Amino acid sequence: MNFGTIANPLDWSSTTFLALIVFCLLGHFVLPRSGTRALMLLREFLFIFPAVLLYFLVRGLVHADSAVAYKHAHQVIRIEKATNLFHELWIQHQVLRNFWLTTLANWVYIWLHWPFLAVTAVWLAICRRQRYHIYRNAVLLSGSVGMLVFLIYPVSPPRFLHELGFVDTVTLHSRSYRVLQPPVLANLFAAMPSLHFGWNLVMSIAIWRESKHVWARAVAVVIPIAMFLAIVGTANHFILDGLVGGTLVLVSLVVVSVVPERLRKRRTRAEEPHRPSWVAPVAGSSNGGNGDAE
Repeated sequence: MNFGTIANPLDWSSTTFLALIVFCLLGHFVLPRSGTRALMLLREFLFIFPAVLLYFLVRGLVHADSAVAYKHAHQVIRIEKATNLFHELWIQHQVLRNFWLTTLANWVYIWLHWPFLAVTAVWLAICRRQRYHIYRNAVLLSGSVGMLVFLIYPVSPPRFLHELGFVDTVTLHSRSYRVLQPPVLANLFAAMPSLHFGWNLVMSIAIWRESKHVWARAVAVVIPIAMFLAIVGTANHFILDGLVGGTLVLVSLVVVSVVPERLRKRRTRAEEPHRPSWVAPVAGSSNGGNGDAE
C-alpha cells in the first residue's frame, strides 16, 4: 500500500479506521480535563470523531442479506399502505419534475447533514457548554440503538426498488456524497431508522432551545422539514424510516435529560446526613420555614 492510498480516506480499510479510533480515544483520555477552550474542543473532537468512525465502521462491517433487506423494505411498504403513509413515489415524482428541485434535494441531503451537525455541535460546545453534553449524548445513544437495528433488521432503501419506479437521484446527479461517506464503509441496507433525519432533528431542537434569535429559530424549523422531504425525495429513505428515526432521537433526548437528573437527585438525598427520629427538629425548620408562631 503506497502513501497515496493511506492518505486518501476514501480508500481506507476498516483496520485503518479502527487504529484511528484507538489513537483518538487515547488522546482524549491523556489530555487534561481542564484548560483553555481550544483544549476542551480538542478533547471533545477526540471523543466524537472516533464515535463517528465507529458508527461508519459498524455500518460498513454489517453485510446484510440483500434478499432479507428487500423483504423488509416490502414489509415497510405494506405497513405504510395500511396506515396511508405510502406517498414516496408521489413526492419523488414532484422532485424529478424539475432539475433544479432534484439538485436542491440532493444538496440538502448531502450538505445539510454532516456539515450542519458539525457546525451546530461546535456552536453548542463553545456557547452552550453546560447544555452541550445533553445533545451529544442523545446523538450517541440514538446512534447506538440505530446500529443495533441495522444489524437485526436491515432494510433496503427505496432507491434500490427500481421495479416500483424509484430513482437514485444522488448517485445519478451528484458525486459529493462519496466525499462525506467513504464507500468502503457504506451499508447499503441501513435505511431503518433514518438517523440522517433524526440527528438533524435533535440539532434543530438544540438550536431552537438554546438560541433566542429569530433567524436561528427559523433555521431550526426549516432544516428538519427540508431534510425529511430530501430523504424521501431522493429515495434514500421511506417515510416510516424518518418517523422512526425522529422518534428514536426524541426518546434518546428525553432519556439523557431525565435519567441523569434523577440519579443526581437520588445521590444528593443519599449523601444528606441522616437524622435519628428522636432528635427534635431545629427551631424554624418546620411550618414551611417560619419559626415564629402567629
